[in-house]
Amino acid sequence: MQNDDYPITLNIEYPEKTSRLLTFFRPILALPAFFILGFCMFPFYFIFPFLFLIVTFTKIYPRWMFNYFVFINKLLAQMSAYLFYLTDKYPLLSEESNVELNIKYPERQDLHYLMPLIKFLLAIPHFIVLFFITIAWVIIHTIAWFAIIILGRYPQSFFNFGIGFLRWQIRVNCYCLFLFTDKYPPFGFE
Repeated sequence: MQNDDYPITLNIEYPEKTSRLLTFFRPILALPAFFILGFCMFPFYFIFPFLFLIVTFTKIYPRWMFNYFVFINKLLAQMSAYLFYLTDKYPLLSEESNVELNIKYPERQDLHYLMPLIKFLLAIPHFIVLFFITIAWVIIHTIAWFAIIILGRYPQSFFNFGIGFLRWQIRVNCYCLFLFTDKYPPFGFE
């Protein structure tokens, strides 16, 4: 379960069976998608300073910037789910992705003046906790890889940990980097 009143939600459908062969070669298979992601992310570095100024001083999030950043976040979520073995569906090629990322458009009353100036500082506790969770995730991810190769399925508890970790990471990024919300991200996997 997850906190449904938060404006960013992520759900991934649990796969009953995971391909052993795809799991074995996944890092190599993901390389083309990384190049496409890098190409799509390139404009971000030019657009972000303008977004930062617009949101900071006008409390308006331009719709076209929002749509672009939502696309980037959905692509990142699909790529991460694919690399974390949470799905066998290749990112970019399937309209029927089992990765569902919903981001609510920030209305003017949901944003506060000058808040983008301190969001990064407010997110420091999340960065610290996520650093240690990332270390745990690397260990769990490695064990899950062996479990998938041997058993042909992702252990449910590891899968839930992976979704929770990805959900938390996306919410913190959407809060302090993409400026989608001024609502502080919850501490936890839900």
